[in-house]
Amino acid sequence: MYPCFHERTGQNNGSLETQKKYCDMYADRRDLKIVEYFGGTHESARTDERKEFQRMLEFVKRRKDVSFIIVYSYDRLSRSGMSASVVLEKLKKEGVYALSATQEVDSSTSSGTFQQDLFLLFSKFDNDLRRDKTVGGMQDKLRNGFIVGAVPFGYTNTNPGRGKDPVLVINEDGKLLRKAFMLKYKYDWDNVRICNELRKEGFRKDRKNLHDYLRNPVYCGVIVSSLIPGEAIEAKHPPIISKEIFKHINQILDERRQKGLQYDSYKEELPLKGFVKSATNETNLTGYIVKSRNNRLITRTM
Repeated sequence: MYPCFHERTGQNNGSLETQKKYCDMYADRRDLKIVEYFGGTHESARTDERKEFQRMLEFVKRRKDVSFIIVYSYDRLSRSGMSASVVLEKLKKEGVYALSATQEVDSSTSSGTFQQDLFLLFSKFDNDLRRDKTVGGMQDKLRNGFIVGAVPFGYTNTNPGRGKDPVLVINEDGKLLRKAFMLKYKYDWDNVRICNELRKEGFRKDRKNLHDYLRNPVYCGVIVSSLIPGEAIEAKHPPIISKEIFKHINQILDERRQKGLQYDSYKEELPLKGFVKSATNETNLTGYIVKSRNNRLITRTM
């Protein structure tokens, strides 16, 4: 008996139906009984933490009558390299072997296990090559002034499509965001007040979202990214505010962050604050005031 594992991906390893067909044919040839199918999702085989893979492992642990896991090819099982080999070795100790419908090796032998590990390593190597090419392409795109990934709030991509250079235009949210920047710049309103004011016009973001936007240089036409550390690229998309306004606002935010909150070290209601110490480590105990329902002050020492 065996569970079958196949996975839907963007790679040219056959459709989901084709993978299932090959697994079924392999089972028929070896007179094996199917007890469960796994996969059929858009989860990537790059990680072994994906839900269907983990569900299959849990199923195998519960069912003591399972001897084989059959996959279309070993890269459909995992593309994580030696970490996948460790998982398969643990399964083997439980009497469960992984078999490929298109890469037949005898994983019960030393030479077969070696071949299986090679397939897994080559899958990871191929995956790493794809990642390097993808990252390189993203870096080139960023350096050419184009946004990669999700379109920033306040913009609409009028040239969508895989591989296309995005053409961003400022939408209605972007116009409201420009007003938020200007309220901060001209009047130094706090973020809660700005959000409340603009909510009348349809602004649906909270103060934390607004703080992130005020800090993001993409809105003054500059791209920074962890993919190109230490670089600031002049963007192709139209800025929502000028660099001068962005710089002025962020100087204010930086000064406030450095200054921090000011605490009053003495409270008349807590006369022993700063004097009462812990009996165990001799550190100062802190105190706070609790207002009861009838507005009486109750002081507590912690």
